[in-house]
Amino acid sequence: MSIVRLLSASAAGVLAASFAAQPSGAAVTQVTCDEPVLVVSTGKDGTAPRVTVFCVEGSTAGNISYFAWRISDDPDVAQLVQSALAAHNIRAGGVTHNSVILTSDLADASGNAWGCGADNCRIINEILGD
Repeated sequence: MSIVRLLSASAAGVLAASFAAQPSGAAVTQVTCDEPVLVVSTGKDGTAPRVTVFCVEGSTAGNISYFAWRISDDPDVAQLVQSALAAHNIRAGGVTHNSVILTSDLADASGNAWGCGADNCRIINEILGD
């Protein structure tokens, strides 16, 4: 097993365990994000600092192409999002079609209060890998 795959697997496992528990009744959906790019927003625009996975080529969630985590909710999780996506992108180097699988409650648009737009962004629940 390569060190990158090992790091990615470790980060994904810790990441999945680190996210806040979803409320009972929340409909968590698995989403494929095509051509994921990490965006770090500092909050200088008046929104909350956050890490966002932008699905450049779209996602299986229709018009939702951004999946974000507010850093103040858990800075360690924000770092793990960065690590998991970086490890994924290293493994996918040179691949024409790169995608990552994540989960989110697509009905929860509460991130709009801190900069995750209600029309095209949802809160990250898990990053499962590729």
